Formats: sequence, structure tokens, C-alpha cells
Amino acid sequence: WLKILTEKGAKCTGLDLSEKQIKTAKEENLSDKIKYFVADASKKIKLEGNSFDIIFLEHVLLEISDLTKIKRIFNEVHRLLRKSGFLIVSDIHPLAPETNFDNIEVEKEYSYFKSGFPFKVISKKPDGSVTKYTDFHWTLEDLANSITKSGLKIVKVLEPNPTKETVKKYPYLGYRMNKPFAIMIKAQK
Repeated sequence: WLKILTEKGAKCTGLDLSEKQIKTAKEENLSDKIKYFVADASKKIKLEGNSFDIIFLEHVLLEISDLTKIKRIFNEVHRLLRKSGFLIVSDIHPLAPETNFDNIEVEKEYSYFKSGFPFKVISKKPDGSVTKYTDFHWTLEDLANSITKSGLKIVKVLEPNPTKETVKKYPYLGYRMNKPFAIMIKAQK
């Protein structure tokens, strides 16, 4: 995403908890318009407050097993955003574990209302390779309340699904046509 945004003229800051991820990002995005930081977003980040127009969280929240950390992330987002700045959250839909997708595995004890419940995601890539990882389930209530209690206002929620043309080009995405797999939330300071 940073590469695409810098190609459109944006100056970007990439942040990740993993030094390995930051190293990989630096190697793949050789742009002087991107600054990188290794940091825990649930703690105060050594960046000036009120200095960002947009903060984008891509598949971040469901990797966190503690709702308190998620709330601290949104508080830090609020601190970093300029007045009228936007937060964009893009993640797996809270209902995805409910939908019996072949690429999501849940234990028998799973319940939608069990916040923080771990589940496995099997990610199929266009090249045919597969990655398996653990995410943690958060209800829509958990996410919405955490965002709004930080002082941000939710202004839009999207539940994207692929078009018929996209599924024709990438047939493995067909399972997303009629069930929610992803969610995007836009919030404003």
C-alpha cells in the first residue's frame, strides 16, 4: 500500500512490530517518500501528535489477542491524526468465522460473542502457495466501541466482495461472492 500511495504523490510512514517486516518493506519499496519505524502501535509512538492526514491499519487488529491493546492503538491513532484526519481499518470481517469458509478453521468452542477467540486462516495466494496463520476474533461491537471511545467518529463501513469479473480472473475468490470476508471502517477525528 505504501508503494501505491507514494506513486500517487503521498509521503508515507510505515510502522510494524517486526524488524523483519520493516526490512522486507524497505527492500521492496526503495522510495525516499517512505519512512519506516519498528514500534508497538499499542504504546506511545515516537512521532509528533496531530501530524497525519490518514492512518491505515491493514490486517492489524485481528492479529492482536488483547482488546486493551486494540483500544490503546485507537487512542494512539487519535493522538497522531490531524484534526479531520481519517483512520481506515481493513481486516477480516467479524462474521467470517461464522460463514463456514474452507479457509477458516474454528474450534468447537467458538462463539461469535467470545471476544479474542483464536481461529486459523488459510490464505491462498494467486501463485497457488498457501500461508496459515492465527487471528483473534473481535465482534463488530468490540471494534466500533474501541474506535468511538478513542474520540474518533465512524463515518463509513464497507463490506467489499469481489465482482463477477474479478472472480472470473481469480476463481479462488468465488467463495467471497455471497458471504462477508472483509470489512473496512472509515473513522474521522
